[in-house]
Amino acid sequence: MLDHSALIPCSHKPKEEKSAIHDLGDALPTINAVWHISRDFLKALKGKFCKHEERETLPRLQRVLVSEIGLLLEKASVKSAFCKPWSPDRYWHLKFHVVARSAIKYLAEAEMYQNLFRELEHADSKFKLNNEDKEVVAIAIILAKQSVDYSLVLVTTDSSIEDFVKKINKNEGLHREINVLKPSRLLEMLHGQKIQAANH
Repeated sequence: MLDHSALIPCSHKPKEEKSAIHDLGDALPTINAVWHISRDFLKALKGKFCKHEERETLPRLQRVLVSEIGLLLEKASVKSAFCKPWSPDRYWHLKFHVVARSAIKYLAEAEMYQNLFRELEHADSKFKLNNEDKEVVAIAIILAKQSVDYSLVLVTTDSSIEDFVKKINKNEGLHREINVLKPSRLLEMLHGQKIQAANH
């Protein structure tokens, strides 16, 4: 998963992270991975890209998000889109997977998530999470409760999200850990994998 801060290569971020966000935007569509999202996540993303940037200067992933956000929102609102991963571009390896229209609402209504939902609900006071942050974390919680083999990564530049995820990772109700990475760290790992593959 990528939160909003890991998608926008501007604002008050270190130069290293801005550069990594831009490079990831070009690299991720070529990676065999699944990006878990919700309709509410996409709604919050709409309009968040820097207004001074021309669309042509945006990385590949962000350029499609900007130009196809209406179509993506429409698809994320249809329940049949929740069944399997799909791609906004037939040439992409990266797939999108809608976990819910609203991940927060999903947590609130499901009995198995009640303890975690209560923690998330009060995260605004101690961890200063807003509703957009909570939606991203709620997506991560839904996935962390599932018993599957693939690793779960949340990419963010937001230290508040990182601190809160460290706290909930200690919850015994989660079946796997949510790994929080900065964009620069993920980019470094992807480059390492490419070098390793080239040497085999």
